[in-house]
Amino acid sequence: MSETQFKKIGIFKCGNIAVSPLFELLLDELADRQDIKTRTVTTGSKMAVEDVEEALPKLFEFDPDLIILICPNPSIPGATKVREKLAASGVPSVVISDAPAKPIKGEIEKQGLGYIIITGDPLIGARREFLDPIEMAVFNSNIIKVLAITGVFRIVHQEIDKLVYTLKKGLTPILPKLVIDANYIRDKSDFKNPYAKAKAIAAYELTEKIAEINTQACFVEKESDKFIPLVASAHEIAQIAARVVEEAREIEKYNDTLVRKPIIGKTSEDAPYLLFYLDTDQKASPFDICMAYDAGYNAVVPYENVTPEDAKRIVQDATFSRGPKAVKHTCFFIGGKNAEKAEEVFEAIKDTMFPPFKTSIIVDPGGAYTTAAAMVAKVEDAVASHKLGELKGKTCAVLGTGAVGQIATVLLAKLGCNVMIASINPGRKDGREYAENISKLLADRYGVKVQGVFAPSSTEKIEILKKADIILCAGTRGTRIIEKDLLKEVKHIKVIVDINAIPPFGVEGIELKDDMREIMPGIFGIGALTVGDLKHKLEKEILREARSNGKEVYNYNSALEIARKILQKEISLSKLALTLSYPPPKKETK
Repeated sequence: MSETQFKKIGIFKCGNIAVSPLFELLLDELADRQDIKTRTVTTGSKMAVEDVEEALPKLFEFDPDLIILICPNPSIPGATKVREKLAASGVPSVVISDAPAKPIKGEIEKQGLGYIIITGDPLIGARREFLDPIEMAVFNSNIIKVLAITGVFRIVHQEIDKLVYTLKKGLTPILPKLVIDANYIRDKSDFKNPYAKAKAIAAYELTEKIAEINTQACFVEKESDKFIPLVASAHEIAQIAARVVEEAREIEKYNDTLVRKPIIGKTSEDAPYLLFYLDTDQKASPFDICMAYDAGYNAVVPYENVTPEDAKRIVQDATFSRGPKAVKHTCFFIGGKNAEKAEEVFEAIKDTMFPPFKTSIIVDPGGAYTTAAAMVAKVEDAVASHKLGELKGKTCAVLGTGAVGQIATVLLAKLGCNVMIASINPGRKDGREYAENISKLLADRYGVKVQGVFAPSSTEKIEILKKADIILCAGTRGTRIIEKDLLKEVKHIKVIVDINAIPPFGVEGIELKDDMREIMPGIFGIGALTVGDLKHKLEKEILREARSNGKEVYNYNSALEIARKILQKEISLSKLALTLSYPPPKKETK
């Protein structure tokens, strides 16, 4: 089957759940989509077999390419009849339903139908004896609000869009088999702030509880003095759930991370987001690839053993094939443990690009740039928050001359610090010469003046500890750099950072999650996981920014700026959390 201009979507509503009222309206906002036509046939609130047999033929007259059945409890006779008819029709069909569909999902699969089961879509009408129109309208609006803000509507429509895309390409669709429960919301929601995500999960959990209460009230209890309070309690819970999920959305707004995905006609600017991962090592790192997918790229294409010449060819083929507009949805990420090789590839990519075929480039060899930026940003923030003055002008020592140590040294020097970078390898015979060469290299390559020292023994390390206000330990994993006994020689306030997360840790006495904990009098420690948490957030934010703007270069300088913004947002959000807490009840005065 060749690709056609549009596909017909037939929607059959049998009874009512919270997804029902807005489904086709959200799928085709303002009827502007040119790739689909929808036709909705409904039995209203009735779900009997005779109602189905009267209405369903009208849907088949539309000759749909895809059929969506929306109904509560698809095991009851009327909905069962619909499923039988859909299975016999041969038209790709999906059942969208609530929690009672879970026990029969195997049966739905055997019929060749797809399913999307929404466990947090409670019974939208409950007991004729309780159906006050105003209360039911408020209840239903609250449930719809929860499903909208938690992302359920978006998840459902994305699944349907996948089917439309597959059908348009003339391919056999893979029908969804999806249960949207609280765990699914946790893993697939668009919330960036963890506090907002927690509130969204809580709201969804409440709607699942509402479904349980309404089932008990509507189908088990027979006496009005029992079922009316139950239904009323469910309505109260719905109101709380709506309030909690609104708070989650407000947090995202304040954090400027609210995701909006309007339905707009497809253009070249809606091309998928592609990241080309150029690794100079023999095997591409899965770490950065996973991070890119988590940041929202549609595909990540890894290359290994990349040379500058390889990079030129890859960039030309990738950018020219996408065109001047779609190229903005293309990003190049340069990895590999050798920072010098990564920089050579970076320069080759920059030289290859020209307007309008220019897009984002990220260079982060072995995570060194984001790790170094996270270390420096964390130290800068810690010094300020603990009123230890400004970082500028302080004496800093970086123990370790690898890529992380070198870039941390460069950043500190550019911030106006007096910096020593120390080689601490006792097996290095030419240690002093090596340290001096590192100093010259940083001066030539980055234009910074730093002191290179050789400190393989406790004596040399003590001299560094006495001189430095800030100590950054960036040595080899699992290697102890500073013993606790050395710290006893320190008489002035120090901040020590350790990025070694593999025992034995780099600094004896610093734990992984320390965040300016006083490990000895006047000595404050920052642990590897504290730095690592910021590094993780930083890399993900860089990937998101690179995906959205399609024009920037992201290196250690931009990484430091973004790390600072992340820390500042976290401080602001901690203040916002206080404004969202409920006030204590007022005490009655006599």
